[in-house]
Amino acid sequence: MPVPLPEGDRHLTTPADAAWPEIRTLAESLSAGRSRDADIMMWSAATTLSARDVQIFVAQCRAAGLGKAADQVITNAARRDAQAVLNIASALHTSEQYADAGLLLAAAAQEEQA
Repeated sequence: MPVPLPEGDRHLTTPADAAWPEIRTLAESLSAGRSRDADIMMWSAATTLSARDVQIFVAQCRAAGLGKAADQVITNAARRDAQAVLNIASALHTSEQYADAGLLLAAAAQEEQA
């Protein structure tokens, strides 16, 4: 019988072959102070990628130590239409990225109130 994972043992379920070179480029842009390039890349990811690809992008940002970049992608994705936001939240939830799903929904709710 399988033993359940300990509480708080979160494993992001991102395919191993999903390592995108864009994450490395983003990290290089941020470390070199090219914030405009990084901002454009994060905005583009948030607004044009499929729900699953946004989830992967966010997971890989976090895995690379780019937590602020992941948060920015999520915040930008919250500006998409309601169905896209729900699809992204579902992809994050399915991959056990519960905090990211919550951040997305909270940011989307703030957008609605603005």
